[in-house]
Parts: sequence; C-alpha cells; structure tokens
Amino acid sequence: MKIDGGKLPSLTLGDSSKVQVGDIALAIGNPFGVGQTVTMGIVSATGRGNLGIEEVEDFIQTDAPINPGNSGGALVDDEGHLIGINTAILSGNSGGNQGIGFAVPIKLAKHVMDQVMKNGKVERAYLGILPQDLTPTLAKALGIKETEGCSGWRCDCWRSGCKE
Repeated sequence: MKIDGGKLPSLTLGDSSKVQVGDIALAIGNPFGVGQTVTMGIVSATGRGNLGIEEVEDFIQTDAPINPGNSGGALVDDEGHLIGINTAILSGNSGGNQGIGFAVPIKLAKHVMDQVMKNGKVERAYLGILPQDLTPTLAKALGIKETEGCSGWRCDCWRSGCKE
C-alpha cells in the first residue's frame, strides 16, 4: 500500500520476542465502527497456539479489550512500541470481548512483510505431518509392541548400526 503524504507519524517497532506475561498492552483499533479507541490490559500469554485460526500459530494473548473492528490494529507496549497486530478474539456466543484477545507478534509480521516485499509472496516450510502421542490404542492399531523410547541394548544396537 502506498500513501501519499509527508511527515506521517509512525510507530517504532518493538521486539515481540522480549514480551513477557504481565507486560502492559494497549490495543488500538476501531471496535464496532465507533471510532478510534485505545484499551489497556496485560499480556496474558505468549506463543499461544492450537486455536484453530491458522496452521502456523504463535500469538500474543492479551486481556486488553479487543472487539470486532480492532483486527489489524496495533498492540503496543507501555512505551508505545508496536509489539503485535490485533487479530482475533475468543468470544463464545456473544461476538464481543471476553478478555481473551490475540495478536500476531510484530517479529512474525515483519518477517512476512519482508518476504512479500522481496518475493511477492510468503514461503513457509510445511512437512504435512502432525506429531501425536503414541497411545496404547494407536500402538495396537499399528502393531507396535513397545511404546517406550529407546532403551537398553536396542539403543546401543541402533546407534552402532547392528541388525537384530
């Protein structure tokens, strides 16, 4: 996006890898179209995933009120540094804030932006597998007798390349 204009204000990018639980967080946006709004809370968690929002998840969780219309807005620290981009909320059936909001860390957003500027697209590695615990039911279905990790003579044999 290109905006014509001179001396436009901008935010200083923060370091989202240094964000800690308990840090002050300000969510800036336009919730429900009422106009520019700033709400305050704390960082509730970092590295939050398994939300079913995207395949790659590493969100900053905050209790700063984020409502529909805040998406794409800034999440800033108490010094005014941009630490994230407001992205999603858990709202139950209300559609509004329940004190659980998520922001894409600015480190990830900058990485994506740099790739788009350089390559015109984002490239991410993808294995196509999902790790999971080997449960007794799964072991039985796959015909696996031992469900414990490498131990004893089998480990030594495996490391040295011997055959059973």
